[in-house]
Amino acid sequence: MNRRKRRGLTKFEELILNSPTCLLWPACSCHETICHWQGLLDDPDETFTLEQLEAAEVCIYFSVACAGEHCPNPETKAYAKRQFARLTERRERIAAARNAPTYEPSFAPQFLRRQR
Repeated sequence: MNRRKRRGLTKFEELILNSPTCLLWPACSCHETICHWQGLLDDPDETFTLEQLEAAEVCIYFSVACAGEHCPNPETKAYAKRQFARLTERRERIAAARNAPTYEPSFAPQFLRRQR
């Protein structure tokens, strides 16, 4: 097996990774992702497939998580924290709904009952 030797981090990489705030803001990909999707989702003429919306939700989720933790702009950081909290609650509700037992009343007509 061909194993590559890992190189150490450069001083610049160490500085970026260990900084409490994002040193690349607003040129970072989190800012670009948030602005990109904010513009698209605000456009009433824009249409999306379910797959596009699911992919967007994942990108937005990680972008607002990062911005909420590392953004140097206090207003943007507060906005990102709120959005991250909302997305996290939404994900938890979806997960709970998927795992919740379904209620099937015994009085439901046979054709409405789920086939097992």
